[in-house]
Amino acid sequence: MATTAPILRPVPAQLSVEVIDTEAGMLALQQAWQSLEQRDPEGTIFLSWAWLAEAFRQNPGRWRVLVVRRDDLPEECICILPLKYRVHWSKTQQAFQSEIEAGGRLIWSEYTGFLCDPEWEGQAIDLIAGTLRQMPWSRLSMRYVASVGRAERFMSAFAGEEYTAHWKPYRISAGLTDNLVCPQVALPDTYETYLTTCLSSNTRQKLRRFTRRHIDSGELHVTIADADSFERDTEALLGLWTSKWASSKGQKTAAKVAGNYHRILQNALKLNLLYMPVLWQGSRPIGVLGHILDPRMK
Repeated sequence: MATTAPILRPVPAQLSVEVIDTEAGMLALQQAWQSLEQRDPEGTIFLSWAWLAEAFRQNPGRWRVLVVRRDDLPEECICILPLKYRVHWSKTQQAFQSEIEAGGRLIWSEYTGFLCDPEWEGQAIDLIAGTLRQMPWSRLSMRYVASVGRAERFMSAFAGEEYTAHWKPYRISAGLTDNLVCPQVALPDTYETYLTTCLSSNTRQKLRRFTRRHIDSGELHVTIADADSFERDTEALLGLWTSKWASSKGQKTAAKVAGNYHRILQNALKLNLLYMPVLWQGSRPIGVLGHILDPRMK
């Protein structure tokens, strides 16, 4: 009599969450974290181990990292959520309360969110949300999450009477600009190709005329910031920025924001991710643009 071998189906892996809150724990996580970076198609430089390790080193006690692992492969990470912690005294509640934000906000990261292995994304986010539901906090803010799908999955775990959850708008310029919209533009490989394929003939002629008159003539010139010129060039950038915004934001707020910009640009310089051209008229800087590069995601 013939027998049929049973069909073997893979047993679903068990997942567990670990909370990292020490510099030693962060260092031990480096290899697994960087491996996950390579597997996540939605990751950004702002979720990389190098970027956040420096921010966390500068802010001891103000951060946590929730790490999801498979029990059968504990050396790997399948999801990471970096968090920023703040404890404050609530006058209305007469108690100390914990407030949680995305961890990248410790250093003003442009994007935040989850680093995930796409194969385990849904289960891992559900597990992280379940873990956070058991932790004490009064407010949780996840502004600037790059992946809308992951944000929606996470948000759905906090529905119901126990939580008040909403998508908070963030508009500036008297409500005209949605500061949560981040356009992405595909650019050609060279500036010349950009001129000939992406602009109208009228705009192209104006740019060429401007270049001949001001750049080729030597009236203006451009330098690129490096380690030697960083402080000088950053001072120029923040000086120009402050002169524009101090009157509307107030001197104290403008100085605080400028300090935050300095820290994020300094972090980018340290990691070789800074591209900051400076436009000069003689010896006077008249324009500076600070860029943070993301080599893997381009």
